[in-house]
Amino acid sequence: MKKLIPIFFVSLLTFSSCGEDIDDKTSTAIVTFNFSNHWDGTPVTNADFNAIKYTNANEDELSITKLRYLISKITFTSTNEETLVLSGYNLVDVTNNTNLSFTPLNSIPTGIYSNVS
Repeated sequence: MKKLIPIFFVSLLTFSSCGEDIDDKTSTAIVTFNFSNHWDGTPVTNADFNAIKYTNANEDELSITKLRYLISKITFTSTNEETLVLSGYNLVDVTNNTNLSFTPLNSIPTGIYSNVS
């Protein structure tokens, strides 16, 4: 009988400490990134590829034949300099018009962020 009393006491403490704390609720948001590409302020799409349309800083004329890039480790920085790094990655392929939009699996706490990188 003495063994039941401590078990009951521990169970009673466990159940009484499981109350809901409204302050601990954090609202979250799902973010979606939409990618657009520009050359010196002019939008670039795959319809612009393979034609001499662009000039670089050296005044060299050039064309784009393929444009792909990887987006990963998206980092949100809060106003108090805390960072949140999202997992996952997205291969943007402008050449084939794929993955121009990306929704990471992670949701983020709602709030004010000073930077996204």
